[in-house]
Amino acid sequence: MPSNHPAHQPQSSLHQPPIGGTLDKAGIAGEDELHKPYVPHTESPRELTVSGIILGMLLGLVFSASSVYLALKIGLTVSASIPIAVLSITIFRYLARAFRAKPATILQNNIVQTTGSAGESIAAGTVFTLPALLLLGYALPWSRVAAVALIGGILGVLMMIPLRKSLIVKEHRNLKYPEGTACAEVLIVGEAGGIQAKTVFMGFGLGALYKFLNSGLQLWLQVPAHTFQRLLPNGRTELFGEIQAEVSPELTGVGYIIGPKIAGYLFAGGVISFFVMIPMIKMFGSGLTSTVLPLDQKLIADMSPMEIRAAYVYFIGAGAVTAAGIISLGRSMPTIWRALVGGLGGFRGTNVAADAVETRRTQRDLPMSFVLIGLVLAVIAMVVLPQIGINVVGAVLAVFFAFLFVTVSSRITGQIGASANPISGMTVAAVLMTALIFLALGWTRPEHRVLALSIGGVVCVAAAVAGATSQDLKTGYLVGATPARQQIGLVFGVVSSALLIGWTIQSLDAAYTTIVKRDIPSVVIPAANIDAGRVSLDDGRITGMGLASPVAGTQYYRVGHLYEATANAPSGRYLVDGSGAIQYYIDPGIGGREPVDYTGRKVEKLDSPKSQIMSLVVDGILTQKLNWGLIMIGVFFAIAMEILGLPSLAISVGVYLPISTSATMFAGGIVRWFVDRATAGKSSETDADSGPGVLFSSGLIAGGAIMGVLLAAMAAKRWDEKMNVASAMPWLSGNVIAALVIFVAAVCVPLYFVGRKGTLEGEEPAPRR
Repeated sequence: MPSNHPAHQPQSSLHQPPIGGTLDKAGIAGEDELHKPYVPHTESPRELTVSGIILGMLLGLVFSASSVYLALKIGLTVSASIPIAVLSITIFRYLARAFRAKPATILQNNIVQTTGSAGESIAAGTVFTLPALLLLGYALPWSRVAAVALIGGILGVLMMIPLRKSLIVKEHRNLKYPEGTACAEVLIVGEAGGIQAKTVFMGFGLGALYKFLNSGLQLWLQVPAHTFQRLLPNGRTELFGEIQAEVSPELTGVGYIIGPKIAGYLFAGGVISFFVMIPMIKMFGSGLTSTVLPLDQKLIADMSPMEIRAAYVYFIGAGAVTAAGIISLGRSMPTIWRALVGGLGGFRGTNVAADAVETRRTQRDLPMSFVLIGLVLAVIAMVVLPQIGINVVGAVLAVFFAFLFVTVSSRITGQIGASANPISGMTVAAVLMTALIFLALGWTRPEHRVLALSIGGVVCVAAAVAGATSQDLKTGYLVGATPARQQIGLVFGVVSSALLIGWTIQSLDAAYTTIVKRDIPSVVIPAANIDAGRVSLDDGRITGMGLASPVAGTQYYRVGHLYEATANAPSGRYLVDGSGAIQYYIDPGIGGREPVDYTGRKVEKLDSPKSQIMSLVVDGILTQKLNWGLIMIGVFFAIAMEILGLPSLAISVGVYLPISTSATMFAGGIVRWFVDRATAGKSSETDADSGPGVLFSSGLIAGGAIMGVLLAAMAAKRWDEKMNVASAMPWLSGNVIAALVIFVAAVCVPLYFVGRKGTLEGEEPAPRR
């Protein structure tokens, strides 16, 4: 799964096989000749246990919820395998001492991290695609998200079963699977008693506490900002730019993990957006006496920097990210083609008869009959389940693209790590090809956009899960796990995380949805696109869904769906009167651009950049109604970055995201730069992947994100207004300098000192068994 930090390939004599080796009866190089795992196949310690599955599912739920929040906010996720492995080792060790039970084996801890890591990959796969439906005028119930996540996750696990021996075993010397190898190192060190989870717990506690005080009680500014401008003689202002920083622990942790280089590119994109594009649009448009775009609600002269971003730079950034993603995919095509050919060759080379004879524990997969039955059931579920709504043609396309990109995803993660795995690029390709097929067939109705995005969701989840599964199977291969038992754990992890992720996405969207006054009598939504039940408004919230009979004195509306932009009304959901005329716009909490509702209440929207791109691709091809002028500016911006030899995707994402997000990630990257300088020559590349700084950052991310989800649930109940103490301490809550000082002292400084440790205390390599 894309963790978005530079991939490392730790080298260890423990894992380097000798040259040569013979083939066993299954046609795979025998592990005695090619690789000696930490636990040999002749031993069978405890592995798949109820306690391990339950702990893995619980930890997976925590990290999947935090991954959903993070992916919706910035379009990135971070790998959860190593933090889960560290937590598992410590929790089992504590339970063994407390209840005088047998200590957990390394294989039990491996099952925990295998089960738990499924949640992070499913979160990325769903968040990158399905929220696009909200932007196209559809509702997104948790059941649809859960169904797509479940089917896609199961496909990813099942399709990796026949590919395991060709990619993990036969290609052991060629495909390193860096994150899987690093996780195996952590498990082996933990077996020797060298791992303590207090670093993760400290980060989690600090992140949650900081987030609660900052975003819950609002003791200090969440987004300190400063606008650079001057007053002109005519009374207008000349804008030079605006700097903002959302001083949050989760964004700082992400910046530390991805490092100063990538964080710097993201921030550079933000600088271009807020100090070049927005001031330029303001300067050239301030003299206009009419709006430029049909959907504009204000003159450019009256727009704030954030309003200019929402109206113009958003489309430029979207075009840049889409073009950069396609360029990145095109650059990867040779690797993807080799991965596909190699993977298909391995699939054809799977000897089912020999597999049936193979009895060696460390080479035992789930049977092919299980795989085939599971694939058939998945296809039936896609066609039958109304929550997914894929027809037979769509189901065939979903399975075809899923197998194609599962094979590619697994091999690419083995070569360059999950960090560089172009999951979103592959999904864009799948959605693009699906939409073009639909266009050729004449399938351009609104429901076909849902069909294309559902196919994209299944493919994205399957590819993401396949990448994470490959890392887990590599870890298991190195430590001597039983593949079949890992695959069972993955199924449990997929099922539990899919259910939670659906609820999490729906809850976050509801919490940050705003109802905005839009009296547009010229636009009448057809009765066929209006829900039957009456609704009313109560303090900015929609209530009374499905109410059958009206109550005297209450103003009622119905929810109408506008699937294509009409006049000055964008596609989306609206509250309409009895004639179908628009009265209010329901701006989604995910991907919305209206932070203030009709009551004056302000919320912080979740940008969900990847799903915005998916909606752009589908809508642009099937309706052919897009603001191509702004989008093409972004396209050629990305091309210009490539000509200059700069990473167009990272910079384009920076242009697309608000600078408040990239600035805080850049702060985390700066901390990582200072730590790397302080520990130069004292720690290995493996320590960089699993050292205290990364573990502490993982805790910051999980703690801050989980508290963010909880605060969103409170906001949905309007409890956030009761917790707000900002008015009681205006000298602190409105002070920009105070917010920055608290952020540096409470988050950046502790992260620096923890990261300086360089290696996990007490870490000694475990003896080879």
